[in-house]
Amino acid sequence: MTKQPAPTLSVRSIDTCAVLLAQGIPMLDAVSAGSHLIFEFDNTDDRAKIASGAIVRNQPLPIRDYLDGVRRCKELIDQHRLIGREK
Repeated sequence: MTKQPAPTLSVRSIDTCAVLLAQGIPMLDAVSAGSHLIFEFDNTDDRAKIASGAIVRNQPLPIRDYLDGVRRCKELIDQHRLIGREK
């Protein structure tokens, strides 16, 4: 019996990433896609997909949590750029 990989939701947008982080959806990884990063989130039971709908529904979010998510994403992007320059 093989173990099924955990369902994930891939996101390129920093804003969507920050919304998911603000709603407590765990980021599993940030994967390099050329010069970009793709942020991968736990999507067990479609919870990341449902949470990302907060943007469409215009739901209020705690601003500090949202800004912290933006900061985390930008830090990952900066690290990705530094690693790319060293190669």
